[in-house]
Amino acid sequence: MGQANKLYQIYGLIDPRDNRIRYIGMSGDVHVRFYGHLNDSKANEGKRRWLAELQRKGIQPALQVLETIEASEDAYAIACERERYWIAEMIRLGSPLLNIIGSTRSYFPPTENAYSIHKSRSQKIETPAPIARSVEWLSVEAIAKELGLHPDTVRSWIRERKLQATKLGRDYRIRRVDLDKFLKDRTITPEEQDDNI
Repeated sequence: MGQANKLYQIYGLIDPRDNRIRYIGMSGDVHVRFYGHLNDSKANEGKRRWLAELQRKGIQPALQVLETIEASEDAYAIACERERYWIAEMIRLGSPLLNIIGSTRSYFPPTENAYSIHKSRSQKIETPAPIARSVEWLSVEAIAKELGLHPDTVRSWIRERKLQATKLGRDYRIRRVDLDKFLKDRTITPEEQDDNI
């Protein structure tokens, strides 16, 4: 089964056309797993068709971490239960999920309530708010157009690690919140503006 004392993350694959979560998964390395999804010829038919359709349009799904399970002896069991929770929650919210395993049967045999163990350890679990409709992803070109810049300027900010981005294929996607933070950090006060004149 899973590795003891390893950190796990529950993640969603988001369709950039409507910003809705289409797939929920769990992994000890979400970025490696993400690229695995993009090249998975054994994926279930629905997910395979969806990814092929995005590829034909020259786009890829966005990756969003929903929850992190800290390393512990029970981390794998807890992560499996939390993954099932997120699948059920996204289905309840109307997300058109393409999961098969996890929504119809358990990945993991029943535990002595691993979720309760997790809850008692952390005292308080803050379940992240569903993000399927709230995360806004921007392309380099969209940011360049919005700011009146050349796309290469935006890419240089990303390469220099000034602007946080997720690499998808040969290009990047940037969350609106990360762009806003980047711009806020570079906003100067009137006093600072006077000093530069």
